[in-house]
Amino acid sequence: MAVDSPAIPLDVDQASAIPFRWSEQGLEFCLITATGKPNKWGVPKGLIDPGETPLETAIKEAWEEAGLRGELWVDPVGHYRYRKSGRLLSVVVFLMEVHLCEKRWAESNRRKRRWVAANQIAPLVGHGKLYPFFHSAIDRLRQHSGLLLLDSTPEIPTNLHAEGR
Repeated sequence: MAVDSPAIPLDVDQASAIPFRWSEQGLEFCLITATGKPNKWGVPKGLIDPGETPLETAIKEAWEEAGLRGELWVDPVGHYRYRKSGRLLSVVVFLMEVHLCEKRWAESNRRKRRWVAANQIAPLVGHGKLYPFFHSAIDRLRQHSGLLLLDSTPEIPTNLHAEGR
């Protein structure tokens, strides 16, 4: 599946954040489990409430579902559509650089949270609709931060390092 244009679609129903941080090991992404599905990993996502923007929703969902605060990048990495309960939903996906990671959060009793290196994404999220957005996120981070690729696999970089971080 190709990642669509980074423009925010007008008919977007949901917003999602791909949380990331820099550690001594390099770039890491935060994954959370789906409610009631402890082996299904994804990222914070939710319906856009009336009067709320996609950006506000992505920030809110990262806080409620994962206990994360940080800086949301306003240009989305893309969007996708999927069916839920017979309804076709459109989701816009943003990057979020995490500055705060709470030990307990609103949904910590219903979800697991896990920080993983880029090369650990595929085994956890599979190769479905979400997977290509991690490629786009890494490309965006590389372009924005002047990243150096230290080690890689054919599918996805395993260890990235930002100069000056």
